[in-house]
Amino acid sequence: MEATPFRPSPMGAFWRSAAVPGWGQLYNRRVVRAVLVSAGRVTLAARLIEKQRLANRLEDEARALELEGMISARDAKWRERNRALDRRDDFIWWSVFALTLSIIDAYVDAALMEFNDEFEGVDERPGESSSLKVGVGFTF
Repeated sequence: MEATPFRPSPMGAFWRSAAVPGWGQLYNRRVVRAVLVSAGRVTLAARLIEKQRLANRLEDEARALELEGMISARDAKWRERNRALDRRDDFIWWSVFALTLSIIDAYVDAALMEFNDEFEGVDERPGESSSLKVGVGFTF
């Protein structure tokens, strides 16, 4: 009795990748990719939180300066806070991009796993070697 090869479900990989960073890649048995995806998404989330905390701290400082009547210093703090929020927003967009990319990667990898199995054991044509052939052509 021959063991059936593992064939992950593309939708299973899709939903796992959407739920937990790297789970879809791990489901597809791509451990290195899972670690990279997880590390990337966790790093982006940490930076996003860091920028939000910075913006909160700067807002508190700006309000304190306003109470002291230091309007120009307050305005500078508000500008600095707004820059921190802009950076936070950048990390939000990068996080959405990384999430989308990891979901697509997990789905496509699972879908193509069966495709790769179809070509295992296929013999080469007689008289051909397994070397790489490249051709370049120019038309004027």
